[in-house]
Amino acid sequence: MESVTEREISTTAVAAMAKHAFDSEPCSVKKIFRDFYSTVFQVILKDGKNLILNIAPDDGIKAMRTEKGLFQSEVAAIKKISEFKYVPVSHTVFYDSSREIANREYFFVEMLEGTSLNKVNDRLPLSKLADLYTQVGIYAFKINSITGKFYGSLFDENKRFNSWGKAFYSMVDDALCDAADFNVPLPFEHDHFRRRVENERMLLDDVKAPSLLHNRLSIENVLVDTQNSEITGIVNCKRAIFGDALMEPVCGGLIDNENFVCSYNSGRPFNSSQWLRMSLYRIYSGIICSLELSRVPDIRLEKFAKEQLQKGICEYQKYKSMPF
Repeated sequence: MESVTEREISTTAVAAMAKHAFDSEPCSVKKIFRDFYSTVFQVILKDGKNLILNIAPDDGIKAMRTEKGLFQSEVAAIKKISEFKYVPVSHTVFYDSSREIANREYFFVEMLEGTSLNKVNDRLPLSKLADLYTQVGIYAFKINSITGKFYGSLFDENKRFNSWGKAFYSMVDDALCDAADFNVPLPFEHDHFRRRVENERMLLDDVKAPSLLHNRLSIENVLVDTQNSEITGIVNCKRAIFGDALMEPVCGGLIDNENFVCSYNSGRPFNSSQWLRMSLYRIYSGIICSLELSRVPDIRLEKFAKEQLQKGICEYQKYKSMPF
């Protein structure tokens, strides 16, 4: 089923983007992926360059608050991560925000070799899987070790804050406003969750360092070489922000993976205050996934969204010792 943010993009438009970026015609154009927001093509130029082209929706699609600036965030995150050279990310080759071609924002990145981990997750030996999840934990820790001077958006100065509590409340408020505007059902009253987040402001402000977050480091966004059991790429960081590092394992759905958590947190258990913060992040993640589902149906994402909401509420009640 097609995403409601996707309108057909002609190969002529793709060729025009390649011509504008590289002054070269593509010899091969293949649509390989589309998600709640972008359409992705593999483009091979006549000189042999193998590239991935990400194309945003046109202006005729009403954008959610939580969708604004996603390409700007991804390009900025790729730049910051690639500067450190110890995480395998695609380098941005060309970015055009002018919307002069087909009324679209777009960017090209280098093509990375590898297979998405979710495609091989059910058929790899447990020993290989354990090694791969351990590597993902190490890379997540390295990304989160990149720090900023503010909390919040990588591109929008109006969405940057001097405390994590303020930044997270703003993120939650935007997501709940989107849920209201786009009639996305949630298992609680919107203002009820706003109050819960506001009441935990002191807990959230225990976070003292703004960490760079991929913010959707899931197995769909990890490329692997199955023969050598190596991570070959970390992709799709549209939702990158500066925030609490504990959001990383939660929003990527890896908080329950023992191998990931052991390498990510150096074998240390999380304390009750950390679990309480993570319960709020689970609920937030469930809201974001529910918003994405309103754009494009996805059975796996639907299951993940429900689990995040349910587990988040249960964990909040457990570690807060009170009803949600």
